[in-house]
Amino acid sequence: MEYYPVKVFDYEFKLSQVPSGELKGIGTGSTVWEGGQILLKFIEFRYGKNGIVGKTVIDLGSGTGAVGLTAAVLGAKHVTLTDQKQVLDITRRNVKSCAESVKNPQILKNVSVCEYNWGEDAKALGAPFDIILVADCIVPKLYPMKPLVDALERVADAKSSIFICYDHRVNSNVDPRVKFPKLCVEAGFSVKNIPYSLWHPDYVLTDCYIWELKKISV
Repeated sequence: MEYYPVKVFDYEFKLSQVPSGELKGIGTGSTVWEGGQILLKFIEFRYGKNGIVGKTVIDLGSGTGAVGLTAAVLGAKHVTLTDQKQVLDITRRNVKSCAESVKNPQILKNVSVCEYNWGEDAKALGAPFDIILVADCIVPKLYPMKPLVDALERVADAKSSIFICYDHRVNSNVDPRVKFPKLCVEAGFSVKNIPYSLWHPDYVLTDCYIWELKKISV
């Protein structure tokens, strides 16, 4: 077991992670990848200390919980961390560790950890959500992209803000930078590429993208 340190303003906590979890039957969600590192700092930078207070948040494919827990630390009303069953023990461990580290036991009440397979009905999770976060989940060599789009349809409404961080990996069969936004538009979302100037200045990576989606059809 290794640990990834997170600093959000004056709050600090460590996340348990298992490198190469995909080779150990846990899956890729057991590690804090670059996209998660970038998206959690983007959330801190975009929303500041009070901008996320009172919001409901879902983190799809949350893995270690890095991005969603950042929202919880920043005062979200409720955060739902979702992933496949095999990684959720790590997620739950990190929720407890985060609450202890930032000395805020309310996080234990404000954060839910749920198994969720993309495309399933999401009403039981509390959908629709104010903010939807997705990091390092577009990996077409391992996971088809359409189920993730189906999940976005299930958890969002026209008022939802959706932020997706994609760290580009070359794929000879498909370019996710083209295919994934196309699938989203076909499903009734607008897609906007957020320029680097609006990212946290210390967390910018070439060939990494943050897309903001809005549901424009019901």
